[in-house]
Amino acid sequence: MKKIDGNKIAQQIIAELKEQAQPTKRLVAILVGNNESSKSFLKRKQNIAQELGVDFQLREFEQSITQEDLEGEIMRLSDDDSVGGIILQLPLPSHIDRSAVISRISLFKDVDNLTGEASVLSPAVSVIQDILKEVSFSLLDKTVAVVGSEGFLIGQPVVRWLGDQRLKISG
Repeated sequence: MKKIDGNKIAQQIIAELKEQAQPTKRLVAILVGNNESSKSFLKRKQNIAQELGVDFQLREFEQSITQEDLEGEIMRLSDDDSVGGIILQLPLPSHIDRSAVISRISLFKDVDNLTGEASVLSPAVSVIQDILKEVSFSLLDKTVAVVGSEGFLIGQPVVRWLGDQRLKISG
């Protein structure tokens, strides 16, 4: 079995992105609540954005934000021409209807493809493709098992992608 160096792959991706033109629009991340794991994850995204010259803005909201206020904020960002992308950091508090909030994100600004309808691949699928390329491994003629296939952020997008590729997926 070949060892996969995720840091090496990440650095290669960052190097490739540095060669592209810098975006002129802002990337806005929305964090609801005080989840330390989410904060840490967004800090990493912010650091990479800065390394790439991307204008990254983090908007933090109290755990108690209302459904209406959060949807309103998403709609404002979706309509704002200075915003090129929106990250909605999950999980959301239990009183928030995740699907309703996600539906307010413009397809053109849905950088994580939470809607499942954007023209970009989900980050999970993109990473899997990069890893498979790095280790020169093809899934053709293989049966693929997806652990956590019901998961919203990783499992479901991966299963959709595998199906789109007409690959065999184990039950």
